[in-house]
Amino acid sequence: MSDRYVVLGLARVRSTWFREVSRWATAAAVPIDFVKCMSVDEVRAHLSSGRAFSALVLDAGLPGVDRDLVGLAHDLGSAVILVEETLRRGRIGMIYP
Repeated sequence: MSDRYVVLGLARVRSTWFREVSRWATAAAVPIDFVKCMSVDEVRAHLSSGRAFSALVLDAGLPGVDRDLVGLAHDLGSAVILVEETLRRGRIGMIYP
């Protein structure tokens, strides 16, 4: 059994939180293999590949991030974390489905 988790991620270009999670994974600060996706279609392709993913981390404001995508990930056994970046305060808020 592996000590690392496989996490899919999708966010807007230049998203601060996305860059930080990627940096943490690269530096082994968190025990994850972070698979960065460029589109919702790529996320769907990864989920449908048969590989097990521990979690899916999504930018809640992206087009195509909807209940169907969240449901697909959930049905395949992945935890889903939706992140909403609030630009007014510079904070990041987490939304749990």
